[in-house]
Amino acid sequence: MPFIFSEAEIRRAAGLLLQELEATAGESVGDIASDLAKGMWTPEGTDDPAAWDSWNTILAQTRGLRLIASDSAADSKVFEDDGGQSSRWLVGNGHDARLLEGRDPFGGEQAGGLSEAVGMDILRDFLDDAMRARPTARVSDLVEDLLDANTENHRWSASVARILFSEGV
Repeated sequence: MPFIFSEAEIRRAAGLLLQELEATAGESVGDIASDLAKGMWTPEGTDDPAAWDSWNTILAQTRGLRLIASDSAADSKVFEDDGGQSSRWLVGNGHDARLLEGRDPFGGEQAGGLSEAVGMDILRDFLDDAMRARPTARVSDLVEDLLDANTENHRWSASVARILFSEGV
């Protein structure tokens, strides 16, 4: 079963991912959008596999999980919750994480909500829209809006609607 997130959790994780990528890739929205573009080798993943790796780690952290081990050869990560319970997840580039062993930290099936892959599609759409609206947009401006839960972000809301409509979610 995949991690399932609320739109607010996806939005916060998107802001945190952009903040992390800004530190390594710089202020250019275009450069970061390029890193997050669907990959040539993994059609649902990212051109930069490290970006996908950061994405699902940040999403798990929005649920209070800590990364305690990672095995890139096996595409797996071990997360631990606040109670010390650990679980191992399959986390391949472009694929929604799946529980391999251990206790499900999310307590079973969750109806509704968004997976990592859908969340990444929303973020991609959001960045594309930001570049069309303002080609000189800075990543820091987008991060600030995404991390402020009290700010209505019409561009983000439009991206959510477009992706959910196109995915039939």
